[in-house]
Amino acid sequence: MPFNPCAGWVRRARQIKNKLLSTACPIYLLILLSVFTLCVPVPAQADDTDLLIQQGRQALEAGRAEQAGLIFERILLEQPWRLGVWMDYALTLQKIGDDDSARAIYQSLLLQNPPENLVPWLKQQAQPNPPFLANWQYGGAIMLLDGHDSNLNRAPDTSSLTLTLPSGVLATLPLSSASQAIAGTSRLFRLDWQAARQGAANGDWLVQTTVNLRQAPYNNGQDYLQSGLGLSHDWSGASSREYRAVAAVQDLQYGGIDIQHTLRAGLYQVQHWKTNALAACSTNFGPEWERLTYPASSELNGQYFGIAADLGCKQSRAWQLLLRVGIDHAQTVRPGGNQQSIDLIGQMGDNLGAGKWIALSELTLLNDATGYSPLLDNNATRNIQRLLFKMEYQRPLGRQLQAVGNAETFRQNSNLPLFALRGNAAWLGLRYLF
Repeated sequence: MPFNPCAGWVRRARQIKNKLLSTACPIYLLILLSVFTLCVPVPAQADDTDLLIQQGRQALEAGRAEQAGLIFERILLEQPWRLGVWMDYALTLQKIGDDDSARAIYQSLLLQNPPENLVPWLKQQAQPNPPFLANWQYGGAIMLLDGHDSNLNRAPDTSSLTLTLPSGVLATLPLSSASQAIAGTSRLFRLDWQAARQGAANGDWLVQTTVNLRQAPYNNGQDYLQSGLGLSHDWSGASSREYRAVAAVQDLQYGGIDIQHTLRAGLYQVQHWKTNALAACSTNFGPEWERLTYPASSELNGQYFGIAADLGCKQSRAWQLLLRVGIDHAQTVRPGGNQQSIDLIGQMGDNLGAGKWIALSELTLLNDATGYSPLLDNNATRNIQRLLFKMEYQRPLGRQLQAVGNAETFRQNSNLPLFALRGNAAWLGLRYLF
């Protein structure tokens, strides 16, 4: 067997790895990295390593931090030059609760000339922050799209309105041009930002905010602004069960008028499992509550009580299904009274060429408890079937820039023609990740 002058160093480095991590000393970790880099040969099975990395990340996402740590340690003992795996390993240590060792890894990685876009995040992670604020990860995206919409104002798919009485048809009136579908160009601006903290002793936290702004340059009064803020908290309970609590607020303004305020809360039981070595799945199930307030039409105010369940898997083709069933209880006397609703939402995404596609479909069924109006189809009870389908393609243009193409079609059928809608839209633009 040929003499290997590094063999002793490698054996010794492997023996003291855990001790160095527990001392949180970046200088020793830097020496450890250097010894491994110089002395450990590059394995020939790169595909096997990529598979191990994927398995480790899936184990971490599924909540099996100890298993993920063993996988990442195995990889780093053979390929210590993998910056991404060191970061995965540090996140795993944070998940386990060993913040000092994770911080030591971040400090040592800063001395290895990492990519410039990672430096601010590594510096943040390396700081001895207060317990609750430590280990937060921040990120977001800004998107600007230009396109065309065939129904900017979501107007009914009819040009007339028939009024009725018990004795028969009262009158058929033409709708004004302002009440019919308006087609035109639109510009969409979207801001997404989130802060996440994983591995805390009291569970995981996620804060999300979203701002959607649409401008219709040639159609005054068709602009809207939608903003939302949400907080999610995950924790473990008895019998290895996991739970998630969600609270969110949302505001919608249309044409400068305050249209809707929504306050939402939910409590879910979460379960994770693996279907095979390449797929991690999860389910959520629990009650939901919403308070819906309409400042300009207070008679529409109500409270929603329902049950939600979703199933999702992350694999070569990620997908998710969400089912919501509930009743919107009228706060006062309103047209249609209480409203039963069923929502079925499906999402799927996969790589395509140099980019990625995402498809989203939403099916909503709404049924009123009482007649909507004596003047519409002799006070018939309204029912609505709504279908929305979206397709998006994202293609990287750089490390943080994407080209985005987006198209959607919208259909709403109803036994009352006033509530039958349809529309199509398409946009092109850019998304910047930060």
